[in-house]
Amino acid sequence: MQEAFQPKAALLLFIGMILLFAAMWFGLYLTVLLPRGMTAF
Repeated sequence: MQEAFQPKAALLLFIGMILLFAAMWFGLYLTVLLPRGMTAF
């Protein structure tokens, strides 16, 4: 167990961070645009 770098683990961490970032921006997008859509109706 002397491996300091596992490519698969790093790739999964990278994908997880991207998904978290995308989800955060999606939540911000919904909280900003959804009330405007509600007031438009």
